[in-house]
Amino acid sequence: MVEPRTYQLQQSPLYRLTSKKRLALLLGISASELKLLCDLQDHNFKRWELGQRERDKLIGLPAKAKKRSIQQPKTALHAVHKRIALLLGRIEKPAFVYSATKRRSYVDNAIQHQRDEPCVKVDVKDFYRHVKFGRVRRFFLENLQCADDVAHVLATLCCVDGALATGSAVSPVLSYFACASMFAEIEDFAQRRRLVFTLYVDDMVFSGAAANRAFADGVRHLLKGKGFV
Repeated sequence: MVEPRTYQLQQSPLYRLTSKKRLALLLGISASELKLLCDLQDHNFKRWELGQRERDKLIGLPAKAKKRSIQQPKTALHAVHKRIALLLGRIEKPAFVYSATKRRSYVDNAIQHQRDEPCVKVDVKDFYRHVKFGRVRRFFLENLQCADDVAHVLATLCCVDGALATGSAVSPVLSYFACASMFAEIEDFAQRRRLVFTLYVDDMVFSGAAANRAFADGVRHLLKGKGFV
């Protein structure tokens, strides 16, 4: 079976991209369409409130008092988000990342912790809405080393209301890369305690003898220092 094509970050077509015209070509649209999407960004999303998720109902979790706000890109922007997600998804990620990764699923994530040892889970409140425009732009500018205007356009396309959209195809993979250094710190924190760590978007699971409330508090403290709850 042919493995999905992946490459190092430096081999991405987005790496050191200096031309908005070239960016448009990569995204499969014209330069004028790219400009229009950026100019109309606030109007490129459908918005609604979402109640309890079906998977939460199935496992008996109580309904949350506060509904989730969803921002879903409309057709033209949705196609662009899917293309960016494809390009980013081909960049190699650390072994602990299970979201937005070919041939990996929730089940694969869970199997890593299928041992008779303590296990704790930490997730981030309103994760996408806390991955702000500046953090996204910084990834394109500093990690992918795009030109300043190209990084700004990419961040503009991927964000709405100053943060990642909750209903976008690009948010799962882009949220990881925008926060990769933070998750690397968390991995190091877990490894120093000989814990197995897996990440699925913002769901962080740790298993091993040292997986306890004190360790979870340490992860929460680290997240707080990065602007997350």
